[in-house]
Amino acid sequence: MLFFKDFKGPAAMVCIKTGLRIDKAINWGGFTDLFQEMDAKRGGTLADQFLALPASTAETALIQAILHAADYSRHADSMGGAGTWKRLDYVTGIHAQAVAAAIVRQD
Repeated sequence: MLFFKDFKGPAAMVCIKTGLRIDKAINWGGFTDLFQEMDAKRGGTLADQFLALPASTAETALIQAILHAADYSRHADSMGGAGTWKRLDYVTGIHAQAVAAAIVRQD
C-alpha cells in the first residue's frame, strides 16, 4: 500500500521550487488545500509555475501527480497530450511510488 507520506517527501522537493511548502500537510485534503490557497494568493498562476519548471523525466511525472493531487488534473493532462501518463514507463524508485500514491490517494 502507498500512502500520502510516500508522496509527500518527493513532492516536497519539487514543490519547494515554486515556493510551495507542503510540510504542514498531513493528508491529501491538506495538500490540496495548501496548493489551492497558494494558487489563489498568486492569482491562479501556481499550476503554470509547475508546468514551467525544468525537470527530469521522473520529476515531470511527479509534477503531473502533484497537479493531479491538487485537483488540477487538466493541467497535468496538458503536459503529455494523448500519452499523459506514458512517461511512467521510465520512472522508478521514490518518484514512481509518489506518483502511484497520488493516483490511488489512500488515507
